Amino acid sequence: MTKYIQYESYDLRSYFSIMPGHIKTCFHCGHILCSKEMHFSKVVAEDMKWDSLIPVHEFTILFQCDQCSWWCVRESWGFYETSNCMYDRLIVGVIPVGDQIEHKDDAPWLLALDDEKVYENLLNLPKEFAKFFLAK
Repeated sequence: MTKYIQYESYDLRSYFSIMPGHIKTCFHCGHILCSKEMHFSKVVAEDMKWDSLIPVHEFTILFQCDQCSWWCVRESWGFYETSNCMYDRLIVGVIPVGDQIEHKDDAPWLLALDDEKVYENLLNLPKEFAKFFLAK
């Protein structure tokens, strides 16, 4: 079985002007997703260390598909003093191009959360992904 062992990161604010609700179905097969709270990423951990601003971590949630093994992690955080500067990010598991070898890592999202550069090359959220988010 092919695993979604690599990942891409998206800025949800690139598409949504207000924070959308969470996703409920898989981007690939449409199956209902399981979700669970996770400890925040290294990127968020660094922001939580700020002394001059009060950091706010809203959530870090893992969404998984039991049907096709696809996954994503959504994180939201920012600073109390700058309410217009809340970050809303989505890390999406992707299959490496040309790689059909089963990967032994059962939790590839942990690699993404441990990556200090996970949000360095943010992509704009494609319209076809936006439809999976529920309105608040």
